Amino acid sequence: MYYILHVATTEDLGGIERFLVNLYSHIDRNRYKFSVICMGKKSPIGDDIAALGGKIIYINKPGHIISYILDLMTVFSYKKWDIVHFHKNSLANAVPLYLAMLLSRKSKKIIHSHNTAPKVSSMILNYMHAVNRFIFCSMKWAYLACSDQAGRWMFGKREFRVVRNGIDISSFRVEREVRESVRDRMGISSDRIILGNVASFIPQKNHKFLLNVFKAILNKDNRYCLMLLGDGPLQQNFIKEADDMGIGSHVFFLGVHKDIRPYLYAMDAFVMPSLFEGLPISAIEAQASGLPLFISDNVDHDVQISKDVFFIEDLSIPETWRNQIMKYFQNNRMRNTFENSSKGNMYDVKHTAESMMEIYSMLLNDK
Repeated sequence: MYYILHVATTEDLGGIERFLVNLYSHIDRNRYKFSVICMGKKSPIGDDIAALGGKIIYINKPGHIISYILDLMTVFSYKKWDIVHFHKNSLANAVPLYLAMLLSRKSKKIIHSHNTAPKVSSMILNYMHAVNRFIFCSMKWAYLACSDQAGRWMFGKREFRVVRNGIDISSFRVEREVRESVRDRMGISSDRIILGNVASFIPQKNHKFLLNVFKAILNKDNRYCLMLLGDGPLQQNFIKEADDMGIGSHVFFLGVHKDIRPYLYAMDAFVMPSLFEGLPISAIEAQASGLPLFISDNVDHDVQISKDVFFIEDLSIPETWRNQIMKYFQNNRMRNTFENSSKGNMYDVKHTAESMMEIYSMLLNDK
């Protein structure tokens, strides 16, 4: 049995958390045991990881810097980890990497990039990222990324390997009864067009612009409604903003759901005007559910699996997005899936698990 430590997750159900559950569900658990650090007191994937035989290790958040460092020191010291797998959006906070380098010297190390920019940006943080990239990209570690853009952002010219954010494609077959049940429960008739988004309410996800796009659509056609899944520090702000804009009765804020498939089935299109992304799992899941995807051109184009993906450059004029979306629905209401496509299979979690087991095995055999 090999012991893999994943550093680190948060109390929010984001892409890294969902990636780990998907991966651990399909990896050889007789060979690899996962322990996952969570910064906080309640992990959204705690029950899932435990059910699979893994463990969540809770530590203080970086805001409590002394306790945070002491907790990390304890984790890295008390067990001989075979591999320490870092999941990062940025290298600005490299405290865990330095501590692992000092206290878990014999373990193999992986840095895994999951984004194309930091969630919080500033001149100081960007400088720290650049300095730490220079230091840690000179190590004999493994370097992974969810997309080519995410790899170049994190590692610069350093060689890295892309590991797709795989999902269980076969589980995303649209069930009409589920679609109708969700719509009935929400009081949404079958003739209405539901636009949807699944994301944390943080600046990166650009919900402000999404609400403006939706208002522009609603001004032209009141059959549309907007379904938003997720939570985050800005959620209450946007609930109030939707009301202030006079569109609140058409916008459904549904919070966090571990299983988003029923809501994807209920939707008619997925809209993602993010300022930046690594390779968003929710966009892959939306396509697997047969939804057309309207997405910011800032996102790596590798996210496109199905034919109905529309990259839109303009993030300043809501009407550009409105026109593209409404034009689509003038001619289309059919859903497509990519279950049997060759590119779709690249995003099958079975393929992701095989890639990760190959990487783990190579590291463990490189004594």
